[in-house]
Amino acid sequence: MASTIKKSQSLSMPITSLKYNKHKQEYLTKFVHDDLITNESDEAFLKNLKTINNDEYFIQCNCVGSESSLKIRIDKSKKLWRNAKNLFKIFFVPEAERNFTEKAIFWPQKSNYYFYQIKNYENKSFNIQHLYLMKKYKLLTENNVINEDTKLKLEEIYSNVITNVTNEDRPKGEYLFGHTHPCYVLTDKIKSFFIKDNQNGDLIPCAYTITGMKTKYTLIYSHPNAYSLEDLIIGYPNIYDIAKFLNVEIIAYEYPGYGICDGKPTEEGLYNRLIAVYNYLIKKKKVLPSEIILLGYSLGGALSIMGAANKRNVGGLILFATPASFKSCIKHKLFCTSSVSDKKKNDNEPFDVASNIQMIRCPTLVIHSKADKIVPISHCNVLLKYLGKKAEYLLLEDVSHNGTERSVEVWLTVKKFLIEGLPRIKKNNLKINTN
Repeated sequence: MASTIKKSQSLSMPITSLKYNKHKQEYLTKFVHDDLITNESDEAFLKNLKTINNDEYFIQCNCVGSESSLKIRIDKSKKLWRNAKNLFKIFFVPEAERNFTEKAIFWPQKSNYYFYQIKNYENKSFNIQHLYLMKKYKLLTENNVINEDTKLKLEEIYSNVITNVTNEDRPKGEYLFGHTHPCYVLTDKIKSFFIKDNQNGDLIPCAYTITGMKTKYTLIYSHPNAYSLEDLIIGYPNIYDIAKFLNVEIIAYEYPGYGICDGKPTEEGLYNRLIAVYNYLIKKKKVLPSEIILLGYSLGGALSIMGAANKRNVGGLILFATPASFKSCIKHKLFCTSSVSDKKKNDNEPFDVASNIQMIRCPTLVIHSKADKIVPISHCNVLLKYLGKKAEYLLLEDVSHNGTERSVEVWLTVKKFLIEGLPRIKKNNLKINTN
């Protein structure tokens, strides 16, 4: 998925004309009355999503036409080649430590992002570096658009550019997020940095929103397969857009072998990174466990279930298009079957979702689409069966697997869950436990 969802710069402009169909308009009006849309920023966020209409996005490219077209063709060719190599390895290259299912569920993406600092400000905070970047950016774009020429001038102030993380580097300090496309510069306040995985010493690239708002919750976002931090930051909505709308802060992190990380992705490796991020929030940021919400998308949902099963004091769990069984997902792709096992224990099942879901104690929101062709709706039914009264859910009608994060209904429902659902479910659970 890396490099395919791009954030169009035109989305930052206010959108004045929208045509909602009757169902969507009634849905939006319902939440307006519930005071979920409190300012112009909230309204613009929803209007942008509606205008995009679940499509994939692109950077508003200002490159010379022929150069831009050539770059697109090269990027697509590289992606096809990577996917072909992945398929070959899955089917024909045996591994001692991973079976077929474990190989098939991981599709690492090497992406086009990097972390960097500002020259002569390497030891300064992210806020100071970002302020200097914005001054230079505004100066360069006052009479010009961002393109290969103006960005080259901007890159003159870049320092300590990290395109690949190795444990020997030991990068320190706070960074900004960069992208190789000559027409893209991230201006949102998303701090980049590294934390250490104490289990194996690996460095974990992280991205943390700084909205400047008084927030109640911090979300740990575990991304889907075939994604990387790139997709969470240059796509629309990115984690900063989402954080502002939900009135939260969001921290996202990279998996082993994905993005700028070396290594091979494994269940243990992904879980260790999630726990390292959780511990960072608890120990460094002084966030209470009850103020941490785990948000997982697809593969990230299975990982978040494992996290919530072992860290039972987390404030909540939000699942997007999450498989109840990875073996069933693979069978669905190979044999077009939508059946999924609801056994309480599945041997050799990656992430063992069925066992972990039964250990969940926190309020949970499950969001799935009936049109999902990668993780059929039957998986959602199994998750809800085990979650019972601890869960609320939203069933989407016509949203693809990769379109969940671009749905108006999704983010309205998540916001309503954070404001009303969490306290209501906690209150009901308290009554049940008391009785």
